Amino acid sequence: MNNWFEAMLAFVATMVKPYFVRKDKNEACRIIRYFKTVATILFVQNDPTDPPHLVATWLEEIGFKSFVIHGYKNEKIPQQVPLEVDGDKVAAIIPLGGSMAAWESDKFSWLEDEYELIRDAYKNKVPILGICLGAQLMAHALGGKVERGVKSEIGVAELFNVGEDKNQVFNFPGRVKSANYHQDYITQLPPDSYLIASSDLCQNQIFAVGENSYAIQSHPEIDAEIFADWEADTEHAVEDYAGISYLEQVKQAEAEMLRTWKKYIQNWGQLVLSASN
Repeated sequence: MNNWFEAMLAFVATMVKPYFVRKDKNEACRIIRYFKTVATILFVQNDPTDPPHLVATWLEEIGFKSFVIHGYKNEKIPQQVPLEVDGDKVAAIIPLGGSMAAWESDKFSWLEDEYELIRDAYKNKVPILGICLGAQLMAHALGGKVERGVKSEIGVAELFNVGEDKNQVFNFPGRVKSANYHQDYITQLPPDSYLIASSDLCQNQIFAVGENSYAIQSHPEIDAEIFADWEADTEHAVEDYAGISYLEQVKQAEAEMLRTWKKYIQNWGQLVLSASN
């Protein structure tokens, strides 16, 4: 342990020394802060009705900070993962859900920057956790395929493993319930990825790509209140909507889903923490 700590101090000193020699103390202090700061999750919120919510809460419980870029407000999305935000190290990115299609960058201009951010994170092995639209954006940006489905998946679905998660993050003991609200489907996985879980209606529910990035078609971040807002909002209506409410179904499964997904989201968070140390 002492040898590791001494090596880390020597490494930091090596990085900082040139800036002191050039009297650039601000940059030297920035590098020192980088090694002292809290790991931050950079969220990209694509829709006003789909905030980080439960996922942010669960990750903050194990030591992360959250920083949200509101794409739908035209806040600038960097095309490269920043080293830090608000003085804290960016450890991972989470692109969130939205009512638009993953390919509709002609209508939602910030999506082009989001594609590039995802590509840069993947290239530089920064962990990604894509949620619903965010999962589809990952597939689209990294060489997979997303298409409009024949039948929408709305309400509570049961997910089951079809492949083992090499990182032991999303290995389920059996079927697990999840909230869903989507009409588009990932129909082809990107290169360097493998399938982990499916539902009866959606084959590509969870896939892994690279070393520590995941895409989840479901909505672990929401509760019944958010789901109710979606059902009431005509902008979120899907093409094959038949006026059926799934809210009661979500309410009945809510407590179980929150217990389930807190565990698996925090599993991923622990993986990110271990990778960033």
